[in-house]
Amino acid sequence: MEFTMFVSTSALLITTRAELREAVALNTAGFKVTVRAPDRLALQVWSRAPAVLIDNYVAQAVTELGLPRRSSLHLLVDNGAQRHVWVNAVKLNVERVMVLPDAFPALKETVRAAGRDAPAVTVIAAPLDGRGHREAEGLRRLRGAGA
Repeated sequence: MEFTMFVSTSALLITTRAELREAVALNTAGFKVTVRAPDRLALQVWSRAPAVLIDNYVAQAVTELGLPRRSSLHLLVDNGAQRHVWVNAVKLNVERVMVLPDAFPALKETVRAAGRDAPAVTVIAAPLDGRGHREAEGLRRLRGAGA
């Protein structure tokens, strides 16, 4: 049996700063944003998020993770002097640099679009056989043996 379902995905915010996390939450109220620190970031979360927001304070740490390039990547920068903004933007190949607080409307639209454009995922479900195995496991073994 095969069916399509929509997986609840959200924009991903990569930061270690509580004040940025709170500011993003306040300015994107009503939309889900997943927050991760660079050292707690899984490749699957990075790859599946429809939009990724990276705090400039942790951009170097994200670069050092060696994650694959992706689209819809945005660098968040506080209004005021920060070092290496454009170096980080180029290294990460970001789509846009958002200077906060002025860019909060653009940030909200990015998060809204991330929820709207969440990809559909095809799920194949198979009932358990008498031994508690899924029929799909047997099919996978047969295909691996050249069947």
